[in-house]
Amino acid sequence: NTNQIYQLLFICHTLKNTVPLSFPSSLHYVLPPAAGAISIRSPQHSLTRPVQQDVLFSVDISCVGIPTVQWTFMSGRVSRDIGAWQPGGFTNVSEDYMDRILTYTNGSMGLSDLRIQDTGFYVITVTELSGSSKDAGFVLNVEGE
Repeated sequence: NTNQIYQLLFICHTLKNTVPLSFPSSLHYVLPPAAGAISIRSPQHSLTRPVQQDVLFSVDISCVGIPTVQWTFMSGRVSRDIGAWQPGGFTNVSEDYMDRILTYTNGSMGLSDLRIQDTGFYVITVTELSGSSKDAGFVLNVEGE
């Protein structure tokens, strides 16, 4: 029957990342996002916390496949790798942060027992298996003492 509706679904690893496209003849396709379509969402990019408290750099990342998440600290002329991980896979946290970091599968990072020296710029880099990457930055101001 020529009036019959056919539906083809090409589904990415998560349905929330699909893009519906309508075509004539009642054909409907749902295509995954294009390669390199990395998204880093966060409710807040500037944070202020008191000394000895905790902070959560809250993000929600999405991309094609399983990403590698890397966090870096920068302040003045100092730049330090904090850690890198793959959700559900490896976690590699630098010795300087080993006892103060919590990593989350959505890319978020928790930092505990804040010190004045933690004031600075924090960068998350999300890298897909294809090698494409995207960065997002946060400013943390630690107050006290």
